[in-house]
Amino acid sequence: AKKALNWLKSIQNSDGSFTKFAYNNLPHTYYSRVGSAILKGGILLNDNSLIQAGKKNIEWVISNQLKNGFFKYASFDENPAYLHTIIYILEGLIEAYKL
Repeated sequence: AKKALNWLKSIQNSDGSFTKFAYNNLPHTYYSRVGSAILKGGILLNDNSLIQAGKKNIEWVISNQLKNGFFKYASFDENPAYLHTIIYILEGLIEAYKL
């Protein structure tokens, strides 16, 4: 788990998003589930660098929330988002909030 989490941290962009190896090479706010998993792993492993990487992704996701509550980068491509990806965003945010 630690190797996988460190790999995720190593491909994370400086703003907290992920584009390297991402679907269509685009940032996706539904990767909040990845951010929350990194955060949880960092807590379980007592690794502050992982905790910070997870938080950085969650903060990036939140920074892309629009005034109407919707999130930018919520779809697989430039088309409108599916309920599937919207739920992923919320699941990641809720899990991070719990942690």
